[in-house]
Amino acid sequence: MNVVLERASRGWKVRVTPAGEDALVYRYSTLAQARFFAAVFSLGPPQWPTANRVRERARKAVASQYETLSAADLLAEAPAF
Repeated sequence: MNVVLERASRGWKVRVTPAGEDALVYRYSTLAQARFFAAVFSLGPPQWPTANRVRERARKAVASQYETLSAADLLAEAPAF
């Protein structure tokens, strides 16, 4: 599974690619929301919320247009509680 946080024109996107499936895209208005859900999705929930499905070809074209962070980057930058 691959979880990527992307800066979008208005807000943030979390792109999740479960093994063997199309990518799922979730949009959030704040970085805090996007980081929280990216961390949750990286744990691999048993059921995914409704999202926009993206074909692999379209995903590659869009990926180069946005700043991307991996789930490992997000966890490394997360504040300690």
